[in-house]
Amino acid sequence: MLESVIKEEGISWAILTVNSEEAQELATRLAVCGIKGIVNYTPCILSLPKEVAIENVCLLTALETLVAMKKDMAAVF
Repeated sequence: MLESVIKEEGISWAILTVNSEEAQELATRLAVCGIKGIVNYTPCILSLPKEVAIENVCLLTALETLVAMKKDMAAVF
């Protein structure tokens, strides 16, 4: 089903938010379907063809950044 939806809808980009155990297999399926880039919210380092762009996003780091920004803003006011 995933493959047919990607093809029928002409989807080029994906956001990956699955369990670590499923991440590589699903990312590989996405790449085989022609996905050009993946935003990876899993903690896994994906191994894909170089033609597939990967942006790894760590939610913990993002939250830490927001907390630090908030602290900096509080110090200014």
